[in-house]
Amino acid sequence: GLTTVFLFLALISISEMLLRLFVPALDNPFIRKVQSDGRDVYEVNRNYLKKYFPSGSPIIPGLKPTMFRKHKTANVFRIVCLGESSMLGTPYQLTTNIPSLIRKQLRHLYPEKEFEVINLGAAAINSNVILDLSKKIIEYNPDLVLVYTGHNEFYGPEGVGASWIQKKIRTTISWKYELQDVRIIQLIDRYLLTPSSINPTSEKNLMKQVSQSNSVHLNSEPAERIFNLFESNLSDIVSLFAKHNVPIILSDVSSNLLFPPFVYDTSSQLLPYHTQFTSIKEDYDRSDYVSALHRAQQLYTLDTTNAFLNFWIGKIYLAQKNLSEAKYFLTRARDEDLLKFRAPSRINEITKRVAHHHGIAIISSDSLFASLAASTGIPDDTLFREHLHPNAWGYYEIALLFVKKIIKLKLISPNAITSNYLLPFDVDSLSIPWLDLAYGDISI
Repeated sequence: GLTTVFLFLALISISEMLLRLFVPALDNPFIRKVQSDGRDVYEVNRNYLKKYFPSGSPIIPGLKPTMFRKHKTANVFRIVCLGESSMLGTPYQLTTNIPSLIRKQLRHLYPEKEFEVINLGAAAINSNVILDLSKKIIEYNPDLVLVYTGHNEFYGPEGVGASWIQKKIRTTISWKYELQDVRIIQLIDRYLLTPSSINPTSEKNLMKQVSQSNSVHLNSEPAERIFNLFESNLSDIVSLFAKHNVPIILSDVSSNLLFPPFVYDTSSQLLPYHTQFTSIKEDYDRSDYVSALHRAQQLYTLDTTNAFLNFWIGKIYLAQKNLSEAKYFLTRARDEDLLKFRAPSRINEITKRVAHHHGIAIISSDSLFASLAASTGIPDDTLFREHLHPNAWGYYEIALLFVKKIIKLKLISPNAITSNYLLPFDVDSLSIPWLDLAYGDISI
């Protein structure tokens, strides 16, 4: 029996070695060694994220192919930025993103130093993936890590669509990711599990692909699992970098509270009154706020968790200049949205709790956006492109908040630098090309 087991393991090992030697097409490293201007440098593999998504997915998000020195000198300060599409810079493609704007500010503040800012943000990933990426990037000696994450916890890899065993045993998620680096698994995945053809007429929409129309109630067992998993992952990320004495700064996340909920419950007690939803909108459009509020509040007594009712009560209060009530109901509308593309309030509560527990630095992008949102204190279209991706000004402000925290903590230099030295929001001084802004407009 032992001989049989030994022969089986030997066959697997030899097969793995042969695949690594003779089938380079299966190679999917996180970092590649390349040449640039006659120097040996590392480059982030744009296609690395395919290991986290199902075989045959019509859309696979990519990483930015950032380059950084293979041989890090004493004058180089290396920053790693972790997060989702907001850290990546969606909908922009070039320099209109948090990492690029941070690099620009720091080069301006500390011209004697060289800054490498590695953008590891990507669309549709979550803390499961970010934890796995953290284990790999720690090998490349970062001097600082910045994290802006929390929106994709429900629909990212191993979110609400996780398998039964992954829901029951959390460690199987990391086991799965480790197996995806094995060549034999990659061979099976590519040639046996990948569908031979994909329907060319099907809509290629990443949001539809990752959510699969999975509605999630805020106070439900699946939601509770996601919140617990996020807290565990974030704690592990923080502990990993702390173990290697790498400073880390967390940020909570913000979203557009005036973006209507994607999905709301139309069943149960409210079903006979569904035509009233249209009447509420019509009253609002006629500026008949008293009537609209009366209709909405009557239905609200039947279902206080309905995202539609919370949203329109919030909008009506906003039109009536009752800002505190408006923010309360608009926040509830986001949290009770059954399609959770925007992080509920509890995600930010967890981020703050983890930072406090581990004694690490945190900034509040959400509070910043509230303070910048005109005179209402409610993050809206003045800062966002749609439901959660900031516009160029929004990205600038988050980057500035990170930079100010870096200065305050004296992570780069003990020399005192005031905010007067920071670059203002100006596309020329920030090296934001018009092409990037135009691409963002068309893409959105």
